[in-house]
Amino acid sequence: MVKNPKEEYVKYLRDKMLQERNPPLKSCTDSNVFLYYIPPKECENNKNLEAQNYTNNLSLCVLIRDGNEQILFPGDLMKDGMEFIIKHNSSLRNKLKDGISILIAPHHGLKSSFSTYLFQHIKNEKTYRLNIVSEKITTPDSNRVVDTRYSSTDFCQGKNNFSTTDNPVYQRKTSNGHIIIDTSVFPVTFKSEKDINVILKSF
Repeated sequence: MVKNPKEEYVKYLRDKMLQERNPPLKSCTDSNVFLYYIPPKECENNKNLEAQNYTNNLSLCVLIRDGNEQILFPGDLMKDGMEFIIKHNSSLRNKLKDGISILIAPHHGLKSSFSTYLFQHIKNEKTYRLNIVSEKITTPDSNRVVDTRYSSTDFCQGKNNFSTTDNPVYQRKTSNGHIIIDTSVFPVTFKSEKDINVILKSF
């Protein structure tokens, strides 16, 4: 749906942005990483998917399984895209029934993307450990409002090391620091760190 693939902005993304993305990468097997997506033509032509959500609904939805923990990265999927992917993937539906430990909230946790349909298909209808919101910095007049339901006991059990008996934590925003998820220990531990260099060294 890009009207002119040769336009300067697209060229800039290819020539400048992609070259700068050099994260520390580690390989994994297809026995513990699962990929779901809506094919572009389906996303463009399906009457149940809103045209204005096209770009976000092309997001890759990744589920990582590590032991008993499952982490869901839905990318920028909108509500209609999330419902579509769940309805059309029995593999994903079955994995959601096993429970989701950690949800990286879709589309930066914005209200426009909060999917009750997703939670209806997760075991116990809530995540087990933490909802993580990759919140972008906003201004007071911004319409980018994070959905408060991610920080509710209705949508997370809060079984994480950020929680205390007196103060359970159901959501963590990355605007307060990057989040390291350590699955090499049991139970899984979380650490918040503002310095990206500290995080890169941990890899």
